[in-house]
Amino acid sequence: MLGWVGRPHARKGLPLVLAGWRLSTCGARGGVLMIAGCTEEECRALFGTLPSGVRALGYCADMPGFYRCCDAVILVSAHEGMSYALLEGGASGCALIGSDIPGTRDLVIDGETGLLVAQQAQAVAAAIGRLDQDPGLSRALGQRARQRSIALFDREEVIAALYRFYLQELGDVRER
Repeated sequence: MLGWVGRPHARKGLPLVLAGWRLSTCGARGGVLMIAGCTEEECRALFGTLPSGVRALGYCADMPGFYRCCDAVILVSAHEGMSYALLEGGASGCALIGSDIPGTRDLVIDGETGLLVAQQAQAVAAAIGRLDQDPGLSRALGQRARQRSIALFDREEVIAALYRFYLQELGDVRER
């Protein structure tokens, strides 16, 4: 099961994910692409029709439950900062598929925590197909994504590091 999370904007890469999903033929063979954050109507507005196997959930209140259902999480935006969808997917033990762009490259280490892809439907389809055909690879990538997410992106550690950075760069503002 593949998951995508985001707002219904083309720049978030949903049309590219849907095109790659259709080319992969995973849906025609019983696979499921779950989309959180977009309704079927919003998906159709971006792509025209829904390929086989696509389940648009709209707003999803239980994101931990969503990630538990996924083997992999995909985000192929044209530009991205630090994606919560990939970070949360990785922390949940999902293999990751992401655009080969700055920000995403910090979370998706190609061949280690997931697969980096070009902004082309064929490349997206190849990555989807690769994980679909090799569940062992998908599990191994997901395990390493979880380990890396927990080691490097623990919320308390990141907040503490940011606080230390601000103190170092700005000093104690009370002294000004």
